Amino acid sequence: MQQPINNSSENSEAKPVIEQSTVGGDKDEHGCLTAAGETWSQLKQSCIQIFNVGQRLNPIETKDGETVISAFVLFNDDKSEAELFLPNTQSNTILKTTDNQNHGSGEYKFDANEST
Repeated sequence: MQQPINNSSENSEAKPVIEQSTVGGDKDEHGCLTAAGETWSQLKQSCIQIFNVGQRLNPIETKDGETVISAFVLFNDDKSEAELFLPNTQSNTILKTTDNQNHGSGEYKFDANEST
């Protein structure tokens, strides 16, 4: 036997709205999950984990006990441009191919042959 449906407002209760935070932490202005190590790539026009997709560039000289903070470089598909991710900077630099796998822009130069 079916129970009758009661549509009266006497039995309806207001349910509280529960806000849930996004699992994984805050997102930046591009929607990248910063807690997951994502950062925006101008070159790829998407969120990336640079430590997984970029080429690591470690300092040439380090002092004993000093923390090594790496820079990274990321190439577009045809390697005509490279995006430079430097530590402690808010924006990345796009380097254009200059000659023989060299990339440059202003004060920065990257030699793909030497990885420097």
